Amino acid sequence: MKKMKKNYQLIHVIAVSVATFLIASCSKDSLVDSMNASGSSIVAIDVTENGTNPDDANLSSVSAKQSTNGYLYTESNDAGLNSILMYVMDDGGSLSLQSTTNSGGAGAGVGLGSQGAIALDDANEWLFAVNAGGNSISSFMINADGNLTLASTISSGGEMPVSIDVWGNYLYVTNFLSSNINGYMIGADGSLTAIAGSNLTLSTDNAQPAQIKFNPSGNVIYVTEKHTNRITEYLINNAGMAHSKDWRHSSGVEPFGFDFARDIYMVVSNAEAGVPNATSVTSYMTSETGLVNDVNGAIPSDQTAACWVAVTYHGRYALVTNTGSNTISSYYINGLGQLTLVQATAAITDAGPLDITMLGNYYVYTLNGEGQTIGEYVRESAGGLTNTGSETDVPAFAAGLVGF
Repeated sequence: MKKMKKNYQLIHVIAVSVATFLIASCSKDSLVDSMNASGSSIVAIDVTENGTNPDDANLSSVSAKQSTNGYLYTESNDAGLNSILMYVMDDGGSLSLQSTTNSGGAGAGVGLGSQGAIALDDANEWLFAVNAGGNSISSFMINADGNLTLASTISSGGEMPVSIDVWGNYLYVTNFLSSNINGYMIGADGSLTAIAGSNLTLSTDNAQPAQIKFNPSGNVIYVTEKHTNRITEYLINNAGMAHSKDWRHSSGVEPFGFDFARDIYMVVSNAEAGVPNATSVTSYMTSETGLVNDVNGAIPSDQTAACWVAVTYHGRYALVTNTGSNTISSYYINGLGQLTLVQATAAITDAGPLDITMLGNYYVYTLNGEGQTIGEYVRESAGGLTNTGSETDVPAFAAGLVGF
């Protein structure tokens, strides 16, 4: 399997002017007001990039709304025997459950509080899932019709695996109770072989990891730690082994889910310990040596418990689920990695939105834990979302959400 990097085009920040002047001459669809500490509007950002924003292109076209062979996956996370649920997406983005496949291990029977419980390889040939109650990871072959065939199951190298990520032929997992990571080589048959020397601790005991993820280049692994308010990173050598552990304090409280924008910016949600209306999101510039630097601080959204993050294909927008507010917020990321809140409530969700994912850069889905649904949305320009329905009867402790 070969890593296919997204080719994001880096752009310089768009010139800004006094907000009162810009608002008088431009529509609200194209401008987002930035706020100073007192809440007054001081500048406006053109999120449409003078009509060239690639993530806004063709959203209203027929071709953007049509899909073939669309599949979405989540795991039941049942305490007895975990299973993977596969949904088929029709041309309008609506889902229907097609199959359920036993994972070969036990789920936790409780919410995982993590992003990335399941993952796809870059060619969409293999799916991988954590078995949080059985301390194992399973791999599945994805058949031509989207159905799965269990290939192998292996120990996660710790207790309670909650998040995994894949880059090329390598897979890494982070274990919640043992506060560690472990790496694997993925075989041509989907088998997983532990990489010697890759079983490493996080920054401290009881770190409470929320997500593990490779950078787009595949030479750094990052882990967000909820309990320590830290981001821990490891360099990855040519043999796939993690080494040179380091960490930094996050700019917000309780860093949780994250995704990468424009190749080098790490967009991280800050759950802020669930304090009402206090949640925020931070953008960090990353480097090939693993260093992360806060770009423009923790940007609030006046929502509660921001946890899961998905970035659009060209890296212009980040969508964030707010578990305590039952909403999705949207942020714009400019060419320097600076975040601007676009819509605090881009959409209202069913109760307890958790994971979020995008298919085709147009269809958006949320896993809603308390509501036991998968919400269905389509993207609109300037960070907007339109709800188109929901899939019901999702398992109570379902975790992870990926598709293609």
